[in-house]
Amino acid sequence: MCQVQSALRMKTQSPDTSVEAEQVLIELARQMPLWRKMQLAEQWGATLRNAMKSEIRNRLPNASAEEQERAFLARWLGPALAEAFLRARDAHRHGR
Repeated sequence: MCQVQSALRMKTQSPDTSVEAEQVLIELARQMPLWRKMQLAEQWGATLRNAMKSEIRNRLPNASAEEQERAFLARWLGPALAEAFLRARDAHRHGR
């Protein structure tokens, strides 16, 4: 089967993206240096964290900064890991 026929049968990751556009994006990603991929991943992560923090501030406007931080960590890390992190952080702050 030729590449064109194969592309026509391919399903894209997003319904609003054409097969041809997705193939261009995939090829660009393949050619991208690793440092740039890592930089983009960090930027996307920061954007996601900032959006989550904003959503928490809007959802809990009367909560203290500490309460908002706890809510963020529970959402970002999951409740169990967030509690373990907070216990370790508090122990470090208090010299334990």
